[in-house]
Amino acid sequence: MTGLDEYQMCSSGAPEPRVRMELIGQLPGGGSYERSQYSKDSVHPGEIDGDVKVGDEVVCLAKQRTIGALQTNSIQTELFQCRKA
Repeated sequence: MTGLDEYQMCSSGAPEPRVRMELIGQLPGGGSYERSQYSKDSVHPGEIDGDVKVGDEVVCLAKQRTIGALQTNSIQTELFQCRKA
């Protein structure tokens, strides 16, 4: 975990907390995905099991999918079942 931010989806909505994370290590799949295509770098604090603070490692399951063959940067990553390492 590298930080805690307040993220506001739209100007009329209330800001919500987001835990900012940085990917450590290699992506699975034998290098078939480049790190630059990793599209998810934050989660809501309620999605993490356990109390975390900046500097803690968090382990999550990740599911990647393409959102369209003709779009650039078309790989989306969903993080779930996150927990403090």
